[in-house]
Amino acid sequence: MTAVVIREDSRAFCAGADLKEIAAGRGIDPTGHPEWGFAGLAQHWVSKPLIAAVNGPAKGGGAEIALACDLVVASEQAVFGLPEVKRGLLAGAGGVIRLQRQIPVKLALQMVLTGDPVPAVTALQWG
Repeated sequence: MTAVVIREDSRAFCAGADLKEIAAGRGIDPTGHPEWGFAGLAQHWVSKPLIAAVNGPAKGGGAEIALACDLVVASEQAVFGLPEVKRGLLAGAGGVIRLQRQIPVKLALQMVLTGDPVPAVTALQWG
């Protein structure tokens, strides 16, 4: 069996969508497949196991990409967060729905309503 590993080559797994592009009314959907949603994963079923290898911040859309994966392998430097609320936005690529399915609801609400980041060690404890 083969798997797909999503990882970063820089200091952050993914900081999310380009908010300036969104504010300017330009689309950020995958070229040719807007139905797949953010990063080509948010609404697109992939037949192979998806693994997020996170070694730095995964915030906003980055956290949503990790949540869309089947498995997350995170280093101690990884940090997860949905900071959209701090800009008056909603994590609209499935993060709000997926998060409360993967960790206890009250902890998911804490993340979604405060936008505060969660270190990998805490995320592991939460599930």
